[in-house]
Amino acid sequence: EVERIENVEAEQLALDTRFAKLMEEGEQQLAENNFDAAKVKFGKASDLKPKEDAPKRKIRGIDQTLAQVASDKKRAADDERKYIVTMQDAAKALSGNDLDEAKKLYEQANRMKPDESDPIAKLEQIKEQEERIALADEKERKRKVEAQKEFEEKQKGFASKKSQKDF
Repeated sequence: EVERIENVEAEQLALDTRFAKLMEEGEQQLAENNFDAAKVKFGKASDLKPKEDAPKRKIRGIDQTLAQVASDKKRAADDERKYIVTMQDAAKALSGNDLDEAKKLYEQANRMKPDESDPIAKLEQIKEQEERIALADEKERKRKVEAQKEFEEKQKGFASKKSQKDF
């Protein structure tokens, strides 16, 4: 009977040692971000001790991490796609001389990716174009004012000559 108990204890000790080694190897793989290898180690540890919750928790944690990584990659890909579409739409608006729409879209793209230089460069280009348009508009306004003054002076001169003729 004592021999049987000693054998059971020896088997339990060997099982505990293998379990601890697998858990340690799983932790090492996890620390190196080798998630699949870590899951295998934790899975084997769980097979050795099915009632033990620690390896199951580790596997669930790895699954959650992998799901989060996948979600982050998808979100990054979606964000990149939105950025590209916004830049394309802005370029179309700019080529169509819709400066307000182009400016709005480039500002939106700049908020999406503040470190990107393209939206900033395009916003500078729009600003320069707006300044040229404003300058041209101001020149046109002055030209019209001058033309109006000349017209009024001619009208006065014409009216003055006409009134002198009437005398």
